[in-house]
Amino acid sequence: MARKNLRQVLVTVLERGLSVGAFIFSFMESCYYFGQQTFMTSDVPVLNNFYINNIDKFGVVYGQNLLIIFGVMIGIFNVCSRGMLPLSKFARFNIIQAILVNILCSVEGQIYVALPLIIRQSTLGTIICTGSFFSCCINNFLLLIFGSTRQVSCYTYRNRCSFFTSSKTSPSIIKIPYSLVLNKDAGFLS
Repeated sequence: MARKNLRQVLVTVLERGLSVGAFIFSFMESCYYFGQQTFMTSDVPVLNNFYINNIDKFGVVYGQNLLIIFGVMIGIFNVCSRGMLPLSKFARFNIIQAILVNILCSVEGQIYVALPLIIRQSTLGTIICTGSFFSCCINNFLLLIFGSTRQVSCYTYRNRCSFFTSSKTSPSIIKIPYSLVLNKDAGFLS
C-alpha cells in the first residue's frame, strides 16, 4: 500500500516537473527580449545583481543558440503531439502548451522590438516589458504546480451552425478543459 502511494506521488511529481521544465523555452525567450528592461530599470540593487548573475545567462544562451533551440522545440512538439513517448495526457498537453506559450512570447518580443525607441524607453514600455515577462513565466508555472488546467470557452458545432442559419437562436458557450479540446478526432493527444 505504501509503495503504491509512493509510486503515485513520484509519478505526479515527475509529471508536473516535466511539464514545468518545458516552460524553460518561454523563460529563455522572455529573458532574451524582456529581462534586461524588467530587472535593470529597477532601483533595487539586489534585483540588478540577481539579473546580472543569474537571469542574463539564459538570455545569452538563447540568443547564441536560437536555431538549435527552435529545432529541439519542434522535435519535442512532434514527439508529444504524436504520442511517441509513454507520457500521460497531462504531461503531453502541458509540454505542447509550453511550446505554444513560447511562440506567444516570441511574437510579443518581436512586437516589442518593433515599437519606437521612445515608447520602449518610457514608463509605458517598462510596464509592457514587465507584464510580458511575468505573464509568460510566472502564471504558467503556478498553474502547473497546482495541477490545474485552464478552461477555454468554445462554441459547440451544432450551436455554431444554428447561429449562422438562424438569428433567433444564440449560441451557448460551454466551458470545457483544454485537454478535451485537443482530442483524438483533432489529431492531437490520442
